[in-house]
Amino acid sequence: MVSTALLISTLLKLQSIKSIDYGDCGSDYQIKDVDLLGCTMVPCNLQIGSTYEITMLLKTTFSSFSLTQELYLKLNEHEVFIPIQTFPRDQCSNVGCPVKVTDNIEFKASFSISNEAVPGRAELIWTVYTDRQKLAVCMKTPVMLT
Repeated sequence: MVSTALLISTLLKLQSIKSIDYGDCGSDYQIKDVDLLGCTMVPCNLQIGSTYEITMLLKTTFSSFSLTQELYLKLNEHEVFIPIQTFPRDQCSNVGCPVKVTDNIEFKASFSISNEAVPGRAELIWTVYTDRQKLAVCMKTPVMLT
């Protein structure tokens, strides 16, 4: 009985962590997976005033002494910066810089949708820059602000 309950619990956890569909908008690093907690299909419904956690698995193709991430919402051709919370903007404390060629690394960000956001369709854009301000990763996915 205990093993059945454990199996069901594990399966439910795995179902809540699903890769989302995303577009690559100019990455030099290889994006292996993107998960937006609570999103199982795109466009992801993001509630105004709520906080979300997003995770990206990467394979590096060149080394860097630091990696800095930024999040944006693209609404009607306007990009709105989203402050990253909880996890450091500079991910070196999490991934261990300098990163080397062919490292597998995990990036995380926690962010909130501002109460001032306008409901409607948008794109969530997540970028990662190197110590030389070179774009290492650019990921985008459609979202619906509600």
